Amino acid sequence: LCQHFINKYNRKFNSVVSNISTELESIFMNYSWPGNVRELENIIESGMNFVDQNEEILDIEHIPRYIRDKLTKETKDVDSYSLSPYKNVTLREAIQDFEKKTIMAALENNNWHMTNAAEDLGILRQNLYHKMKSYSIQKPHNKN
Repeated sequence: LCQHFINKYNRKFNSVVSNISTELESIFMNYSWPGNVRELENIIESGMNFVDQNEEILDIEHIPRYIRDKLTKETKDVDSYSLSPYKNVTLREAIQDFEKKTIMAALENNNWHMTNAAEDLGILRQNLYHKMKSYSIQKPHNKN
């Protein structure tokens, strides 16, 4: 279905998108799709509006934020119940690992925009900087 809608909007928008990213596919696979096929088509059409002419992959960054939040909320809810990585570690180690992964996910979901990531995390931007320093989290060089 994704490929069908990509082809449809390639023609409409004169784009060259050939597929969706692995990350977006994973999000789509973990979403319950209450709007069924129409919801998928609308999400792909929305994303295709933000793809540059020469881009070949539709990615989560192309999906408008309000839709992205809706798609990823459900995935985060499911992931939060998966505690198997925390067997045989102390509570402190598990909390630190979970916090670091959550911070990284918020940063990546917001293209390393600190204010938005802090807002998603429900903390002050200054606290985010402090936590990044304590976990040695640095913005990758290939990010803007």
